[in-house]
Amino acid sequence: MKKANTIGAAAVFSAFTFISHLPAKATVIIQDDFNSPQLTAIAGRTPAIVNVPGSSWVKATNATSGFTVSVDNTVGNPLPGAYLSSQTAAAINLDLNSVASIITLSAHIKLFSLAGPASAGRGVALGFYGNSWLGTGQYSQNGFTGLVLDGTGNINLVQDLNQNGFFSTGSVFETPVAYAGDSFNKFGFYDLTYSVDTSSGKITSVSLTGSTADYSSLMNRSLFTVANTSHAGYYSSSTSGSSAGYLDNFTVSATAVPEPSAYALSALSALGLCMSRRRRHSSL
Repeated sequence: MKKANTIGAAAVFSAFTFISHLPAKATVIIQDDFNSPQLTAIAGRTPAIVNVPGSSWVKATNATSGFTVSVDNTVGNPLPGAYLSSQTAAAINLDLNSVASIITLSAHIKLFSLAGPASAGRGVALGFYGNSWLGTGQYSQNGFTGLVLDGTGNINLVQDLNQNGFFSTGSVFETPVAYAGDSFNKFGFYDLTYSVDTSSGKITSVSLTGSTADYSSLMNRSLFTVANTSHAGYYSSSTSGSSAGYLDNFTVSATAVPEPSAYALSALSALGLCMSRRRRHSSL
């Protein structure tokens, strides 16, 4: 009996170790190449390729109505793409039902005429808005958590959970990481991709086309909680109100992070199967 218990304990441990190291599969839940008629407003559109949650783009803030974001059939990677007037923001509900996840965001970004440094939150930002922040605040970045790319290729981690002011009291700025590669061309498209773990709240990986920079300094803050990542989106910001940038191939994938209890249940199931086979073998 003691030997059987020892074997059973070993089986549980082995099953738990095996199951907990199985790679989880990422699922694309949003993918949009902005394939719509010219000047179609982004707000109210549904993603053109993949839309698992059945969501539509919404305006993320109360930014001045004179600024626009719409489909541009003359620019894209490939055509068409989204034209981002300065000081605009939009987001889409991921409908992850408050489940901890690894979320990966990716988009092709062209800075074009957007001016100002990432150290001040200027450029095109790719990231998240929480439910409570949608439609609040005067500025495009109000309620945003994510990475911002500027016209020199610098990337910075920013968060502004205030409703008033441009990155006012309580906002987060890290030190920007400079582009490391051939000269950054703000008139070209660059693929910015990064992943966050909503269990730890931290960024786990960052990549930018052509850059070999070390982005680990942007991975220390626990900002990407479940509450702050209900919607994925972007904002654009510039020191010049008449400037604009572009966004294309916006993609969101998610991988559920199982609770420890799920691992335990799987291990117990594996143990039951193991013991059942052992009893069957002993009776032969």
